[in-house]
Amino acid sequence: METVSGSVDYKDSTPIPKQQEYTPDNIKPIANELSKFIRTKMYGADVRESLARWIDIMLAVQTYINDDEIAFKIDMQNKQDGVEDRQTQVEGTMSDVLDQFKAVVSNVTKDSEVALARDSVRFGDYTVLDDRLEYIESWLAAHVPAGFHVSIKHNQNRQPKVVVHYYEYAIGTEAHGLGTGPYGLGETSTQTISCTVDYRDDDTAVINLPLAYALTGIVTYNNGYWYLIDGYKTLRFDLGDGIDDSKALSGNGSNETSTNANGGGYAGDLGLSSYQIAVKNGFSGNISQWLASLVGPKGEDATINFISQANYDALADKSGVYFISG
Repeated sequence: METVSGSVDYKDSTPIPKQQEYTPDNIKPIANELSKFIRTKMYGADVRESLARWIDIMLAVQTYINDDEIAFKIDMQNKQDGVEDRQTQVEGTMSDVLDQFKAVVSNVTKDSEVALARDSVRFGDYTVLDDRLEYIESWLAAHVPAGFHVSIKHNQNRQPKVVVHYYEYAIGTEAHGLGTGPYGLGETSTQTISCTVDYRDDDTAVINLPLAYALTGIVTYNNGYWYLIDGYKTLRFDLGDGIDDSKALSGNGSNETSTNANGGGYAGDLGLSSYQIAVKNGFSGNISQWLASLVGPKGEDATINFISQANYDALADKSGVYFISG
């Protein structure tokens, strides 16, 4: 920063000149002149006027700075708007190209069965068959309770009815802090999710859910419900009234989640081996003895008979091994 310095000598009795209009170009020389007046003018009125004009200069400088900042922000906003417009144009172009590609595929396909399979009485017509298949997959993933499995160790010694709710932006799960959800405080997109339940035993329930609701995280029990929280998304599992809190809390750490994209069931427990089945049915030896028991006595060597078709047809007893020659 440039500084202005000078000696103090209050001997100048001439009045200060008429005040000028301030511009970015003349502020610096005017400021230097006012500094000189403050140091040299004899009369207090001139010194006070010089100080007042100095304050005016400071206000003018601040105004120019603010105006420049506003102009800069406007310029940046215009550039951002330009980028967004360009992005919209590019996305529109890509969409047009995709539509053109689908039109080519649609026109190239001549198989009547494939062409007819594009259309749906319930959901309308599709340009290409892939669009309809993608829609079907999306619908299945969102509605069919298969593909995502939540195992809850509830320890209630019963097979409870399970109700599952899904919601977003519950208090404490907002990405940018409390109350920053789309509608302020409180969850949104609340819905009841279709599910099926398998009971491994009276203390464990496996809830099967649509794959579209697969979340990552740890299932924990808290105040009557089990929760699976993944960012701003929450699944809440209601297993009915009368939950024994201490037993439910003891299951925390044993709850599991799993997914399988093909929509099949959950992985079951490993089955018994052949040896274990043999022991269960009365075998008393070890596994080596059991393996040895599978080997029977050596049979007689096979005899291969070479014979013509006519002689083979004439045989009354055709037991044995024959090789038809000729």
